[in-house]
Amino acid sequence: MAIIDNKGNIRGKVGPTITRIVREKNIMQTTPRQHKKHENTLKQAKTFGGISKSAKKVRDVIQPFLGQRHDPYMYNRFNSIIANALKKNTTLSDEDKTLNKADMFELSGFDFNIDSLFRDSLLAPIQCEMIDDIHLEITVPSFSTMSDVLYPPTVNSSKLRLMIYEYQELTDKPISHVVYTLDLDKNQEQTKQQQWVQEINNPDRLVMVVTELLFYSVDTDNSKILYNSKSFNPAAIVYVKPKKN
Repeated sequence: MAIIDNKGNIRGKVGPTITRIVREKNIMQTTPRQHKKHENTLKQAKTFGGISKSAKKVRDVIQPFLGQRHDPYMYNRFNSIIANALKKNTTLSDEDKTLNKADMFELSGFDFNIDSLFRDSLLAPIQCEMIDDIHLEITVPSFSTMSDVLYPPTVNSSKLRLMIYEYQELTDKPISHVVYTLDLDKNQEQTKQQQWVQEINNPDRLVMVVTELLFYSVDTDNSKILYNSKSFNPAAIVYVKPKKN
């Protein structure tokens, strides 16, 4: 219903139009159509909401490890790759397409900063494998820092860090295991092979290995200054435990 005010202006709804006052002028607009949400649209929105919630749980553990150093689009990229990975589990029902029940192998290789890819900074391959149902073995082979690590200018030392992460579906307390570190010098001709074995709490959970390469420059008083920043921080998921068929 529309009314005429004391100044002769029409305000309100008249048939399929709405009138209102904008800068002392009478404006008439078509009434916006009310779109009924499709059942399928609501279902998709609920599914995406679940994916976003799961992705946030994973990010909440990884982000402190990375010191919040990631590109500004990482959240959207991470949500998208999780959604794509779940979609490819065609043998599972929609209800069973969760991070714990689905094969999330596609997350392996995800970079947290697209401006500084981990694989371009460290050429030596990090090897991860389950040696039984509950033991994960990580091996960093011997390599030359002079040829296998891409050092930025003014930087002469670095540190390789690895974290094992277990995702729990039904709790707000995710599990991150001890962080393994390997100090590197720019002029090392050959490093020693490093190997760690970590016991996993539950073989049915999603298990990932996240790694980061930190670079340091040395100040005049021999103190180390971190070179990494939000725009440069080579870090990636290097392993995701595959689901057993």
